[in-house]
Amino acid sequence: MNKVAIFSDLHLGIKQDSPTWHKIALDWCDWFVFNLNERKIKQVIFLGDFFHTRNTISANTLHVASEILDKLSSFQLHFILGNHDLYYANEPTISPVNLFSGRNNIKVYQKPEIVQFGEKKALMCGWGYEPTNFIADVLFTHAEISVFRYNLDVNACDDGLKASNLLKHFDIVYSGHFHLHQEKVWQNKRITYVGNTFSMDHSDKHFTQKGFEVFDFDTYENEFVENNISPRFYKIKLSELAENKWSFSELTSIVPNNIFKLIIDRNITIGDNNLLSGIFNKLCPLTYTIEWENGQNFNQDISEVALKAFDMKDAIIKYIDMLDIPDKIDITNYLLNLYEKTQD
Repeated sequence: MNKVAIFSDLHLGIKQDSPTWHKIALDWCDWFVFNLNERKIKQVIFLGDFFHTRNTISANTLHVASEILDKLSSFQLHFILGNHDLYYANEPTISPVNLFSGRNNIKVYQKPEIVQFGEKKALMCGWGYEPTNFIADVLFTHAEISVFRYNLDVNACDDGLKASNLLKHFDIVYSGHFHLHQEKVWQNKRITYVGNTFSMDHSDKHFTQKGFEVFDFDTYENEFVENNISPRFYKIKLSELAENKWSFSELTSIVPNNIFKLIIDRNITIGDNNLLSGIFNKLCPLTYTIEWENGQNFNQDISEVALKAFDMKDAIIKYIDMLDIPDKIDITNYLLNLYEKTQD
C-alpha cells in the first residue's frame, strides 16, 4: 500500500483575514489530521493556493498558517505553488510558501520535479509551467484544464491545458485551482480536480462536495473523503418560503452554523422582514444576510407575500419557544393575534 492524501486551495486569509475563517481552517485541519491517522496515511500532497492574498499576508494569518503546519508536523508534505502563492504572476521564486521549506517535513516545489513513489513516477508541477514537457505516471498540478469548470456558476473551461494532451503524458492527473470537485475518466486514464477544502462563498452551493482525495500509487484506486464539518452556504428566496419549498423544520436543520442568505424577491412589509430576520438569527447561523433581488422590495402598507404557505404562525410559536424569556404563552398569543390582524 502506497497511499497519499491530496488537498488543495486552502486560501488562508480569505474574508480580509477574518478570525471566523481562520477558525474554520483550523477546525478543518483537525478533521483532516483525524482522517489521515484513521487511514494510516503519512504522505500529503498540496496542490496550491495555500494563502489567498499574494502580495500582503497579515501577521495573524501567518500565525494561523504556523498552527496548521504544526498540526501537520508528523506527516511528509509536498507543496506545489498555485497562482495565489506567487508574488509575481508567473515567477515562483518569490512566494510566502517558501517559508515552509525550513521545516524538515515539508518539500516546496518551485519548479517541476519528478518524484518517485514506490515504482511510480509523479511530476510535481505548479502554476505557470507546461507539464507536457515531461512524462510520468501521475501529474500533480495547479492549472486550468479544458472541459472542467471552476464552479457551478461558470461554464466549462474552453482554453487552458487540453485534457487529451495531458493524458498522452500521464495516466492520472490531479489538479488544484478550480474549486469544484470533479472527475472525468477516459478509458483507463483519469483527471480529477480535488476542489477546495471547504466552501468559501455562495458560488460553492450547499450541495457541492468538499474534502480531500486518497490515492493509492500501487493500484491507482482513489477515494474522496467528504468534509462534513465545515460551514455550507445556503441561498434561499423569499418566494420559496412562501411556496413552502422549505419547511420550518428543514430550516432548523440547515441554518445553524452555516452561512445563510435570504433573497427578497417579492414585496414584503418591514414588520414581516424584521420577524423573519429575528427567526433566522435565533436559529444561530454563522452569518445571516439579506439581499434584495430587484432593489428594495419593502411595502409598508400591505404584504404581498403569501407567507401562510410558510406557516408563519408555526414559525412564531417555535421562535418564541426558543427564547429564554418569561410569559411565553402570553407573548405567543399576543404575537399571533397581532399577525392575524395584519392578514385581515
